[in-house]
Amino acid sequence: MFAISGSSQADHGLLSALASASGGAYVNLQRHTDADALDRLGRPVYSLLGVTAERGVTDVEPGSAQPAADA
Repeated sequence: MFAISGSSQADHGLLSALASASGGAYVNLQRHTDADALDRLGRPVYSLLGVTAERGVTDVEPGSAQPAADA
């Protein structure tokens, strides 16, 4: 899901979480131009999917895929 909002009253955290959970992205039009938003739509969202460690690592954050670029 790709979510876009230009409202100052939008729940940006919720929109971002919903979009990220589905493998999409959220674009806040107060931080990005319309052209930037259009450029992001439908494109793959590159995410950190995992980390491999030799030993001694007990926890890695974030615990799920997260967009690599600030949306």
